[in-house]
Amino acid sequence: MPPPGVTAWRTGKCATAGRCSALLPYRTLATVVLSSHLLDEVQRTCDAVAIVDRGSIIQQGPIAELLAGASVAPQVECSEPGRARALLAGTILGARIEAAPAALGLEIMLPAGTGRDVSAEVNRILVAGGISVDRLQPVQNSLESWFLQVTSRPGDLK
Repeated sequence: MPPPGVTAWRTGKCATAGRCSALLPYRTLATVVLSSHLLDEVQRTCDAVAIVDRGSIIQQGPIAELLAGASVAPQVECSEPGRARALLAGTILGARIEAAPAALGLEIMLPAGTGRDVSAEVNRILVAGGISVDRLQPVQNSLESWFLQVTSRPGDLK
């Protein structure tokens, strides 16, 4: 959908077969099928999605429910990322998470369904180890990142 189409869609002024525009009342009870590769726009516009991969629906449901099952990746800005990574790896928690270098610290991959208490535990371990934590921010899962998780196949990105 080109930018003018996005604006029309968001405001409810959608062209019908390129001839006329009709203003739809906000939250009209109707089902609209939107086919798009612009997943950011789909996430802002739709309540539910069906993901089609190679001609078959592989996942469908309310976006919030689908994203709730995605892995979580909080970002940690800290004084010593290398030492922080080693410190986390040496704990029981380290067996459940994966810490990778990021621009300002670490990105921590948590398993799907992980509670907020794990982020608090990461913070506690780092501070107890003498590492200054400037920021620990959960990263909002996007429909696009979730889509890549559920449709990726080994060998696709060679």
